[in-house]
Amino acid sequence: MANLGLDTWIKPIIDDAKSIGANSIRTIGNTLVITSGMIRADEYLNRWRQLLDYTASQNMYIYPCGGDLGHWGHATTLTAAEDIYGSWSELLAKYSHVVGVDISNEASTKGQDVNKIAYNQPEPWPDVIRRLGELVRKVSHKPITHSRSITDPFRWESGSIYTDTISDFIDIHCYYAPGSGDADILRAVPWGSGKQLLIGEIGAGLDLTSEDRAARYLAVKALVEKSPENVGALAWSGYDLTDHDEPHDQTGLFDPNRQPRQDITSVFETFPIAR
Repeated sequence: MANLGLDTWIKPIIDDAKSIGANSIRTIGNTLVITSGMIRADEYLNRWRQLLDYTASQNMYIYPCGGDLGHWGHATTLTAAEDIYGSWSELLAKYSHVVGVDISNEASTKGQDVNKIAYNQPEPWPDVIRRLGELVRKVSHKPITHSRSITDPFRWESGSIYTDTISDFIDIHCYYAPGSGDADILRAVPWGSGKQLLIGEIGAGLDLTSEDRAARYLAVKALVEKSPENVGALAWSGYDLTDHDEPHDQTGLFDPNRQPRQDITSVFETFPIAR
């Protein structure tokens, strides 16, 4: 997360997203930047504060995520994580436009990563995210979730029963064109029943045709509109990620020149925002 006052990344994303009708922003934090010594904890929190203040000034909701087990850092012990998440939650508690908190991005898959900066602490990752979720809920007074990703209709019901069970609402990252009723099966099981559903990510890379990219966005729109308990959808991502140059990773709503990719932004602009 970069400094909003000097940066050419976060603030422009917010501004550009708002220009095409977005009313909320999801941003993923990182434990590694603190425990590796890259920045101090107070500096990290100050950058979050800038983001929270700026989104509030723009009348936009914010949906923060605490980190990613795939980028946890070997020095991020449970104690260190609880310190980071606890201080972060105290900050989030001060902002009414924080609508919920994703504890760790796609933990059910990222917790099994084996790269050199992935989670490798002695405590099982399911126990860690549960403890962090309970901490964030208690301190921030916000509803919490544990997001997960799906690429086909068969993963709605049992894609991650554990994380769905310990979530206050369900966050699905949808990387296929769903049927409007695909989420219904999740509502019929105990771990999904009575919980609101957020499509926390929808993305379509440049490896797809424009027709297929638009169709994916249209399908998610139809799913959201089917039930008042489907509370919205967020696009991944605002801009293409700078460290990913493969066409399937180029999912930005805007191209490198900050021009809207009309095949998907024309649909995104029509997403419901009243819930």
